[in-house]
Amino acid sequence: MIHIKGESMGSQDNMEERKVEEKALPDLYLSDFAEQMAQILEAGMVPEDGLELMREDSNSDAEKKLLDQMIASLQSQGDLSVAMRDTGVFPDRMVSMVEMGESTGHLDQVLSSLNTEYERQDALKRSVRNAVLYPILISGIMIVLIALIMIFVMPVFKTAYAALGVEMSGLQEGLYQFGIWLSGMGLPIVIGAVVCTLIFVLLSL
Repeated sequence: MIHIKGESMGSQDNMEERKVEEKALPDLYLSDFAEQMAQILEAGMVPEDGLELMREDSNSDAEKKLLDQMIASLQSQGDLSVAMRDTGVFPDRMVSMVEMGESTGHLDQVLSSLNTEYERQDALKRSVRNAVLYPILISGIMIVLIALIMIFVMPVFKTAYAALGVEMSGLQEGLYQFGIWLSGMGLPIVIGAVVCTLIFVLLSL
């Protein structure tokens, strides 16, 4: 059963404000919702009965509250598209498509196509996310490995140069000093920066 984040609305006046503030539902959730509603209609049931079944199967209080709101709207308005629009959490395009399906009498077919569309969108976003994250992850690993080399290898070179009575060059000395800094507070800072970057990129996708 899908889990949809939602809450009951206080009035029609703040609907547009809530639409702006509400985070868009993930494509996978939209796909699941459309698929279940399509199957319900194909089984000869009306949307209200389908929403009742979905509510009974839900383990999420937020989803139950959302479905309760949709059921109440269906009972008073009679249209699934209106019930979806009133929640403020469904995309406008999806609501418009459902409205078109209701007006043409092919709501089950429209919902099936929406299921396929949002399923493909979810797969595309996952592919893009993986394509972006992979090089970032590799770069993060390389940064950590270079930091470890500076911490553990550069001191060995420093000792070897000292045994030979040779001073390290400016660049080598700089890397050695940087390794000393990393061995103190620097390494946690570098690792933290890499982790924060990965989290930021992941949340942005």
